[in-house]
Amino acid sequence: MVKDTRYALIADIHANIVALDAVLAQIDKEGIDEIVCLGDIVGYGPRPRECIERVKQRCEHVIAGNHDRVVMSRDHDALQLSLFDHHISPRWYESFRWTHRMLCDDDRDYLRSLPLQLLFDHFVAAHAKPNAGGSFAARKQRFSKYLMSDDGQPTPPMLEVLAYVQELQVANTARCMTAPYAAVFGHTHKPYLLDNGTFLVQGKRKRTLSFMNCDDHPVLVNVPSVGLPRDGDKRAGYAIIDGTGVSLVRIPYDVKAAVRMMFTTPGYDVNERILSHVKTGV
Repeated sequence: MVKDTRYALIADIHANIVALDAVLAQIDKEGIDEIVCLGDIVGYGPRPRECIERVKQRCEHVIAGNHDRVVMSRDHDALQLSLFDHHISPRWYESFRWTHRMLCDDDRDYLRSLPLQLLFDHFVAAHAKPNAGGSFAARKQRFSKYLMSDDGQPTPPMLEVLAYVQELQVANTARCMTAPYAAVFGHTHKPYLLDNGTFLVQGKRKRTLSFMNCDDHPVLVNVPSVGLPRDGDKRAGYAIIDGTGVSLVRIPYDVKAAVRMMFTTPGYDVNERILSHVKTGV
């Protein structure tokens, strides 16, 4: 019998090397076969190069996030247009300009080489919105569309993704291939599982939130942020997925060390909003 691959999913690192190292250390204890990074390696945080290097060393599969794509050009003058193109407020221009300056050409070439979406046996993965579209608009949504709900009900974009997974299930079953049961993504920094129309959210005191695959309907998996949570929980996070199900995992890490790094990194301008995300998860 072929062993089912067990994947760790990490997302939204945002140049927080302290949180990333803590998550990778915990993943090493979980019996993981391969690590998938869902993008936003850089942006906002003080250690972009170190995080790129760590992801290159440790992750077997890496997808581009919108922040990665903003700084992937070698042309400094293209940065402002890139912010607009990736739906990021111009107020972050100086932050992205600093990140862009910190990267070398090899870093930017690596970010530019990353795919927007990957398909695995049990899941399809993108940074923001997995989809089947070949148009520019559809490809762009893979790293820019927010799959969030304000009223506890699935939104039309969420239903589109679920329909896409069902299409993959039908196509793979017809080819006698393993049918994916989940769409996984990051981008919102507010993790959840959407199971049969019900949102499952992890409590602040819980270490894990799990779902058992029952093969009769697809699920959405919004992976926790490694380095910049915004759901009121300052713990770093990741997910684990295989053929049996999914778990969202949160772990404490040395937040004080991450904050200290923000204040001691030469040339890095500490933004109060980003500082609040790191210190409190809000």
